[in-house]
Amino acid sequence: MPKLIVLDQNKLREHRAPELVGLLNSEPETLFVVPDLALIEMTKTETREEMLRGSFALLAQHPHRVRVAKGIQDCLRIELYSYESSIPQLIDTGHTEKLVRLMAALQGSDDEAGQADLKRIVEDPNGVHKLLARVYYDSAANRAKVGGVIDDLKNRLSPSALKDLRGGRLAREDLIYYIHGIGNLLLEWLLTTRGWPLDQVKMFRKSRPILLREHYSMVWLGLDWIARKGFESASDKRIANDLVDHDYVLTATCCDGLLSGDTRVNVAYSDLLDVLDYGPYKDD
Repeated sequence: MPKLIVLDQNKLREHRAPELVGLLNSEPETLFVVPDLALIEMTKTETREEMLRGSFALLAQHPHRVRVAKGIQDCLRIELYSYESSIPQLIDTGHTEKLVRLMAALQGSDDEAGQADLKRIVEDPNGVHKLLARVYYDSAANRAKVGGVIDDLKNRLSPSALKDLRGGRLAREDLIYYIHGIGNLLLEWLLTTRGWPLDQVKMFRKSRPILLREHYSMVWLGLDWIARKGFESASDKRIANDLVDHDYVLTATCCDGLLSGDTRVNVAYSDLLDVLDYGPYKDD
């Protein structure tokens, strides 16, 4: 199986991505994954065409090596109603075909379907892209989501653990332990309150589904904010960017690697890989 490397948007443009250029040249079998959310990021403003052209100038030269991953929220819905991991369905073949066609249109292809797709995205006649941007960049909802995780963690951690976390003294192995333990407890609570039998919950999380990884990632984010302090005064944009980064990291944990120029994103990815290596749960 070829490797799947997730691309953060900050590594799509050639002048920012010598590593990507190197991989394209040295690993001809490696495939590159663009998360569905990246396309929402690129089309959230009126400069959609400029953003798309700049972002896909490099990948458009290698269209057969590009894949699109389903949105994390779509994956979570699949798992909650199918009782199975959605990771085997992560790559969206339909969206991949559309992106390949769109990249060709950006390069000047006269394919009518591709040009129609590009025109629809750029003009956004039905306001679809504006609506998606409002959903993903809902300041109040984003602040409530992250703030709720932070408050919950403050109640779960002991005073000494909170003190060490805020003082930068919490050992990394303890951080991994807390993310693993709390993430599993939150998943178990969510699913049992939805009527899942405990045996089914244990079987489900053995597959390390995206729903489990999503809990791990949100716990990581909450702990990181507690350690950094200042969530209450953080800008709406910073909190929204955190949740966008959260999607990239989650997608990458289901693939074979992540290419990002953001140190915090890379740290989160490394930490979550270690949490996943810890196992689903010791009594499963």
